[in-house]
Amino acid sequence: VLFSLVWGVGSCLEENSKARFNEFLWDLTSGKDVMMRYKLELGTNYVAPRARTKLPENVDVFSVTYDRRKNEWVEWKNTVKEPFVGCTSKTSFYDLIIPTEEFIKFSHLLRKFMNSSLHVLFLGDRATGKTTLVRNELRKYYTNAQYASITLCMTGMTSARQAQSAIESKLEKRGRKSQLGPLKGKKGIVFIDDLNMPQKDQFESQPPVELLRQWMDYGGWYDLNLKEHDFKLVENICFVSAMSQAAGQSVTTRYLRHYNILCMEQQDARYMFQTLLDWKLAHSSSTYTREVLELSSKLTESTMAVYNAVLKEKTLRPTPEKPHYIFDMRSVFRVLQGLCRSSSHALQNSEDMIRLWAHECVRTFQDRLITSTDRETFMHILKTAMKSSFDKDWDNVVASEPLMFGSFVPFPIISKEGKEELAIGLSLIHISEP
Repeated sequence: VLFSLVWGVGSCLEENSKARFNEFLWDLTSGKDVMMRYKLELGTNYVAPRARTKLPENVDVFSVTYDRRKNEWVEWKNTVKEPFVGCTSKTSFYDLIIPTEEFIKFSHLLRKFMNSSLHVLFLGDRATGKTTLVRNELRKYYTNAQYASITLCMTGMTSARQAQSAIESKLEKRGRKSQLGPLKGKKGIVFIDDLNMPQKDQFESQPPVELLRQWMDYGGWYDLNLKEHDFKLVENICFVSAMSQAAGQSVTTRYLRHYNILCMEQQDARYMFQTLLDWKLAHSSSTYTREVLELSSKLTESTMAVYNAVLKEKTLRPTPEKPHYIFDMRSVFRVLQGLCRSSSHALQNSEDMIRLWAHECVRTFQDRLITSTDRETFMHILKTAMKSSFDKDWDNVVASEPLMFGSFVPFPIISKEGKEELAIGLSLIHISEP
């Protein structure tokens, strides 16, 4: 009951509200007088309940789950033993999925809702992993002989006709002409990404969303491609949607009321960055030197320091003149992606790795800046982070500018047989002045 209460009521709350809900639930299950403390009107005959199973002390109720076999509360992160989800040494960077606490618990809840044919909406800021989570679950559990998945990515230009055609193209006719559904014997799961992106019309409604709401209310929609506009019944499908709070339009509550809303928070970027970098360095096709491997934690801290400093700098925030000054967790992982593409043959010592890190930060952040003042501001942030994290001065590490790495220039290496060979990989490029 407590688990259902946490995720039935508290799942749609934002981070600040979750903290208050956590405190209230603790007081309620401990038998404290919540009527006086929270000024509730529960009637004179109200008696504070006492839970048979106590919640763990000093633990967030959203970070634990109830294990029926052990008859105790356990932390979500302890329910998965593997550091990665379904990866091998040959897995590409883009396919690596780290089972963070947010990923583990929302994957579990998504499967519970899907197996019960309940609609789910993931709500959260940019780069919280909503799309990755849903696509991973659909690929692993809902693309088989029992399920058929349909994905529709909304944009500002998506029309109701396009949305209808995209969904119907994956369905087949059943019995009557106006009856549609997945392949016989299968259940359809429709994933709508960026649900709130379609532009509003003159009536302040979003036609694609209204089309989907029509299915929620009446089990089908009118055929927009025929003059007669016959009503089509669409059977045996379920919806999973995702949308960002910071982008797009607001969605009508008449449609949102059909969903079970799960509010996702920003995941632990430091843990993800560190885990990915350690794994990639350890599983590289060639072995890095010890001093390069020991930089792993410092690379994580320095990258997060640069990212946080960029967010705090007022001149680097988006404005009508600079609307593309948008930096989020994707920016951090672009730096990581560049580090993971490196070759141990080109990075012989710690200064080589620091130079590569600085290059990736410049490519990710500074290349987006359009004024010399903004670029100078970022370079000050970068040099400060380099000094505080690595105790290195920019002028001592970067002998010549511009700082540039590339994978298109071969560089000499010594093979295991002692022969000199040419290798292709991410290496420092020396650009001389004309």
